[in-house]
Amino acid sequence: MNDLDMLRIAKQTRRDCALRVPYEFQEFVQSVRIELSKRLLCAAGKASARKRSIRLSLWIFTHPGNAGRAAEALDDVVRHEIAHLLTPSEGHGPTWWRCYRHLGGRSENRFHNLVVPKPRGGIWCPGCARRVAACDPRRAVWLSLQVVSECCELPCQANPPTPTQLPLFPLSTVGGDIEGGGAR
Repeated sequence: MNDLDMLRIAKQTRRDCALRVPYEFQEFVQSVRIELSKRLLCAAGKASARKRSIRLSLWIFTHPGNAGRAAEALDDVVRHEIAHLLTPSEGHGPTWWRCYRHLGGRSENRFHNLVVPKPRGGIWCPGCARRVAACDPRRAVWLSLQVVSECCELPCQANPPTPTQLPLFPLSTVGGDIEGGGAR
């Protein structure tokens, strides 16, 4: 999928969502600006009520590992983010879920399961290279001083081990599959 396909699918989904909401909200939904972002690396999409816009991850939806499922996931992410714009103070509460379902959302949880090009920052076990916890990379150094891994009982570190330190298993399992990040 390329960026033009992404915009076409996202705009079609926005039109479909506008037809599903009460008349007084249709103009609002149609006026939502859709942008493609190279900065979103883990989240598939992000809604901004202040800007009345939705940003979609160019990296995730064009990643070769997502080729067969990107269009369906993109449709669902746009519905997810429009639900956030229609229920701005609700988070992922019951009102948001009702709105999301009414818009045609199909996901059973709030996370996407797409391949992400770059895992989030976190705290890593130096013994087995498992990611122990996800966190803001700016806080990871401080938190890593306080975390001891259950797997190897070693003090954790803020950065993943270098490739020469890793045990012999595929790199895709080093940080664990990030199930989430997305559609937030």
